[in-house]
Amino acid sequence: MVKFNQSAIEEKKSVQQFKTHYHTKWKTFTHLLNSSGFGWNDENRVVTASDNVWNDYLAKHPKAAEF
Repeated sequence: MVKFNQSAIEEKKSVQQFKTHYHTKWKTFTHLLNSSGFGWNDENRVVTASDNVWNDYLAKHPKAAEF
């Protein structure tokens, strides 16, 4: 039987949490960009949309506010 020390177990949990966190952000971001009215500005590296499009989207998807 293989024994793992506590720090190895905690490190694995930390990596899993990191992966889950950024995977969720990626899904939110790609959904946003694939939605009607949104675009991408390569020069400034930002999502673009009119205020009306943003407001309507954020009403339904508040987690996207960070983008």
